[in-house]
Amino acid sequence: MSSTDPFKALGLKRNAATEADVKAAYARLLKVTRPEDDRAAFMALRQNFDAARRIAKGSDARRAEAQAQQDEGEDPAALDTPPVPQPPAPAAEVKWHYDPALKWNFSDSPTGILIEKTIRWMLASGPEPRAFAAEASEALIAGGVDGAAFRADVLTFIACAADPEETRHSTPLWQPLPTDPPDWLTPEVAAVLRDDLGLLRWRPTDAWRGRDFNAVREMLQEAPDAAEALPAPADIDAMIEREETAARGDAHGSYYDRTARRWVDRSPVSRAMEDLQAAFDRNMWDMIDVVRAILNREELQALDEFQDLDARLRQHICAATDWQSEAKYPVYPAWWRPQLARLLDTHFGWSHQFGRQMWQRQQYEWLHKVLARDIRIGSDMPQFREVAAAAHVPAPQPPSKYNLWAWTFRDPRNLLIAYLGYRAAQILWRLVV
Repeated sequence: MSSTDPFKALGLKRNAATEADVKAAYARLLKVTRPEDDRAAFMALRQNFDAARRIAKGSDARRAEAQAQQDEGEDPAALDTPPVPQPPAPAAEVKWHYDPALKWNFSDSPTGILIEKTIRWMLASGPEPRAFAAEASEALIAGGVDGAAFRADVLTFIACAADPEETRHSTPLWQPLPTDPPDWLTPEVAAVLRDDLGLLRWRPTDAWRGRDFNAVREMLQEAPDAAEALPAPADIDAMIEREETAARGDAHGSYYDRTARRWVDRSPVSRAMEDLQAAFDRNMWDMIDVVRAILNREELQALDEFQDLDARLRQHICAATDWQSEAKYPVYPAWWRPQLARLLDTHFGWSHQFGRQMWQRQQYEWLHKVLARDIRIGSDMPQFREVAAAAHVPAPQPPSKYNLWAWTFRDPRNLLIAYLGYRAAQILWRLVV
């Protein structure tokens, strides 16, 4: 088993051996090379198998490519007869069952059976580890078992068992999980999982499982007599960046900021909202002209961008006027001006809309209260009557200008004017009397 040629160690010819031949030879030699009898010979057999399998897989790919090129040079007359299409074989139905004691789902497929057997073996503190390692390795090689799915499921089970408080559901992905191994993860069990079953040879493809991988890697790094070097931990930030870019990437230069760990949206609507927020914060004398120039940008005139800006600006104004608080009337920020209210209402037509869904009706109802101080909103508007009738909601009545009480409390300045008038009336009454 000490030969440097893995094919010679397996009793195969390098030029003719296929991946299937390598698996068959390994399964044959595994019956006579048991880990409990000679662990060094077993590890050498495993290393030779891995090396030969990689080489054979590449050889198979080259043979398939050469065959395809040869097929392209066949007789054209033979190519005129199309092959008879064969109906696809029906996929075998996989049944699942839930084990309440283990709190895990298992399937009746070869992969699911091996996963369940491995988990129950681990929970029993790994009896007869050498015999189980040989049996599981043979099942992985014999075929029918998805090695990646097997390793990923077992790895996730270990990570969940080490996190009984389920902190994974309440912490960000970049925060590491607890790495205190459960009691049943003994050094012998860890050695079988790491060296014999190659649990850490599987590499995660998403950030969620990458965090599980890093946690289990820390638990298995102290396995005795490790035959393989510890793999590098998964780069969680790189995985999050790749996933965010695939899900939200656009042609506007948006990117994921690893330092701030947030998605930076550079779309026209997001840049417009940033510029509007900056104009509101400065609250300069030319704010209305700046806002008008932003709203009239060419890239914001398309229907999708216009609707997106409309929705986000509505939400921003409602939040700035304490929509979600228990206040009955809006609390106006310092940057809110009558000219701004008229500009936004002219551009988006908010006073003519009422919404058709419940949350939209609630938002527009509050927005109408915000606009009512500076714009007359009521049932005398034909468009508003049509929208309100379509939504089956009565139109709000305009505030009466003859209601002294409503006029007094509509604005703090009106309250001051009313108080000064009351004091003046008191003085005049005393002078007359």
